[in-house]
Amino acid sequence: MNGEEMTTEPWPTTGETLIHMSDVDFYYGQGRRDAAILRNFQLEIREREIVCLLGPSGCGKTTALRLLAGFEFPDGGNVLLRGRPITSPGAERGVVFQGDASLYHWLRAIDNVAFGLRLRGVKRAERHETARRLLDATGLSGQHAKYPTELSGGMKQRIQIARVLASDPEIMLMDEPFGALDAQTRAELQDELVRIWQRTQKTILFITHDIAEAILLGTRVAVMRRGPNSRINEIVDIDLPRPRRRDTLEFGQLFERINALIHARPVDERKEARNAR
Repeated sequence: MNGEEMTTEPWPTTGETLIHMSDVDFYYGQGRRDAAILRNFQLEIREREIVCLLGPSGCGKTTALRLLAGFEFPDGGNVLLRGRPITSPGAERGVVFQGDASLYHWLRAIDNVAFGLRLRGVKRAERHETARRLLDATGLSGQHAKYPTELSGGMKQRIQIARVLASDPEIMLMDEPFGALDAQTRAELQDELVRIWQRTQKTILFITHDIAEAILLGTRVAVMRRGPNSRINEIVDIDLPRPRRRDTLEFGQLFERINALIHARPVDERKEARNAR
């Protein structure tokens, strides 16, 4: 399936607010109020959109994702899913990590994908049928019986995506999942992710430090300021038609706009510097 075929799928339209993060503070250590990773962090994510959280290394992107996953808890503010506080990990939030550390290397691809269904008590035939369908849908036809050590990095990431989809979460939280891949494999998986989004209409939060990747994938790009005391500087709507091409004028204009936002020093940061003199 090539990039042009993506236009045959229906386009998801955004719905109600799914995630609401308001006035969120998160500190390096207990009691260290002067060492905030995030301060006054604000973000809303609506149903059926891809929000790319973009920023330089160390700005707190992964911290924000971990708060949504329920792996960490805020020191201030609110992190809500459909209006209710997130107090623990949950099946409605599926996490795709960078690398393959979360895969079970003693299990075949099909059993890795079916693992969550097995924990829920789904019968073997049913869970394997679901896993085969998702492996086929993510480009892993014929790889069902292979172990992770027999697969490439891109294939391992496809297994992770299929495993999350098997649990049918409301939102997929993806932490730079393609960051360690070669350029060609990364481009293939970017296209694959868009096809999955079109087909499943899942909500996705995608963490990246790659501006072009954010523009290629996102319906919106939330640009974070440098840390400490990081927050979102601006959210940019990406209304380019799909499939998206890097060589268009509109793509280049968005790239330059977002690049400027990343490197801009926020007004309140300049005030803080003056007050410290």
